Amino acid sequence: LGKLSEIRAYARGNQPVALYQKLLKVDGSEGDLTEDNFFALDYTPLPLANKFRRQALGLLRDYDYNIEASVVDNLSTKESDKFLQKVKSAVRIQEVAKQVAPELAQEDVLKVAEDQPATLDEFEVWQKYSYKHRLAYEIEVAVQHVFQTNKIQDLRARWRKDLFDFGVAIARDEVIDGEVRIRYVDPRRFVVSYCDNHDFSDMVYAGEVMTVPISKLREMAGDEFTEDQYRAIAEATNPDKFNELRNIKYRTGRFYDEMKVDILDLELITTDKVVYKESMNKRGNKVIVKANRNEYDKPRQGAKYSSKTRSRVYKIKWIIGTEFAFDAGLCSHQKRRTGDPYEVSLSYHAVAYDFEDMKPMGITELLIPVIDQMQLNWLKVQQCLIAARPKGFAVNVGALEDVPITNGGMDMQPDELIRFFVRHGVLAYRQENIAGVPVNGIPITELANGIDPSVQIYWSNVVNCINLIRDITGLNPVTDGSSVNPKMLTTPTEMAGAATNNALSGIIESDEKLLLSLAESAIMRIQSMLMAGDVYTLALGEETARIIKLSKDLSIREFGISMTKRPTEDEKKILIQEAKNLFGADMVGMDDIFFIKN
Repeated sequence: LGKLSEIRAYARGNQPVALYQKLLKVDGSEGDLTEDNFFALDYTPLPLANKFRRQALGLLRDYDYNIEASVVDNLSTKESDKFLQKVKSAVRIQEVAKQVAPELAQEDVLKVAEDQPATLDEFEVWQKYSYKHRLAYEIEVAVQHVFQTNKIQDLRARWRKDLFDFGVAIARDEVIDGEVRIRYVDPRRFVVSYCDNHDFSDMVYAGEVMTVPISKLREMAGDEFTEDQYRAIAEATNPDKFNELRNIKYRTGRFYDEMKVDILDLELITTDKVVYKESMNKRGNKVIVKANRNEYDKPRQGAKYSSKTRSRVYKIKWIIGTEFAFDAGLCSHQKRRTGDPYEVSLSYHAVAYDFEDMKPMGITELLIPVIDQMQLNWLKVQQCLIAARPKGFAVNVGALEDVPITNGGMDMQPDELIRFFVRHGVLAYRQENIAGVPVNGIPITELANGIDPSVQIYWSNVVNCINLIRDITGLNPVTDGSSVNPKMLTTPTEMAGAATNNALSGIIESDEKLLLSLAESAIMRIQSMLMAGDVYTLALGEETARIIKLSKDLSIREFGISMTKRPTEDEKKILIQEAKNLFGADMVGMDDIFFIKN
């Protein structure tokens, strides 16, 4: 927790300055060696690293994806083959009718549907690029609905920050009030078993620490605790605060409701033995049903028993620092793949792109040494400026004495001549001193300021650190917009953009993998609810004008999910321009152009 909080502080440009004060010996640890002019420095960290971080995260916003679903089970494949053969036959009959009896081809019974191909050539393209099984379309709409209702873009923005800073992003999906909910999980509060895989697919238990007031705990736990137990929980977690609130005059009743407690919300995968009983019914048919585990140890006469080990997810919420726990038991709507019903997964999703020995590495953590060096050199630049002597003069006083220039009837003194020179730029002086010895040169010479020449070295180090930050983040003068040449050719610009994309590829890929994992989980949650008999409906459109009731057949189908990258705004402009060119040749319609825009 401490390390990750430190990394986030550096990312935001508000890291503690005690380290710099110690290195500059202004923390009092060196006694008389402390220099007074270091106390006048502005220790506020330079926010340059935060600027590059914002630019990199801004570039990552261009990456968005479409959900592509396909049914891969045998039943769905047979249905698709049968439907495609039917459409192909209809198209072939239509083509033959146009050649033999054009009038007959116009009959409704021979016409193909508007959204289906009109020729065999179109059929091949339609089959390859446009056709989608009905259930695949339903599940795509369902996942998109889940993402939309959970404001997935806002969640992705937070995950990308975590990936940039910590090298890991975490999410959680669960079913609440008949809806699939997805929420953000702070890596600083995440607890997980040891994992080797960068997608944490081998985790056995996982949880998060939540901090809630007693009033919220009462809402979560309900009547699992008595009021005396809630009082004991408050006193056990923070005795000093409890006594302070109790001793306040006129505080009565549930005065401890405002106190906060830490709760570990934990899930773990364990195995249960599932017992099956095989017996004969009254008609002499063999029947296999689930049985009580006790029957396996003490079988009934005439029945055969078998067992299989099945993984299940259990949950518990422990109030840290106490002996109290609640909401323990089997998790509802277990996530199981249709093709592998004996495997189960937790509700947590985590992904890291530079992961070794349970230690993720983010870009911000790599920047910390460079940020420290930049800040130290920046403080030394300030110190040189503070310690600099002001601009001054070197004066040969002997050449300014007995100068026959009067002021009010008296000869002007050297200090008056100097003041006259500063105000008017006119200098009167003697070429011989009072002893008659010739004086060479002008008696007043301007002195440059007294800035330490090492300030140039310190500033050069600051600039070098800025370039290092740019290199580590993967940005360059083209992609961060700091040095754009309007005459630069397209190829160098594309190469600069590709270099940045390569440097940020770990974040891009992790973001996509997390989305894919959540989409797969949403499907399993929906299938679980449908299998349990729940009615899952989707309200589409801003005014909920269209309602889709998901088919229960979804619960027994197996789906393949993939993500396809949506075009960026620049790519859309190119596609729209190409479509407009083809529009003039009647090769595309306005609906195609509208589809590209949206």
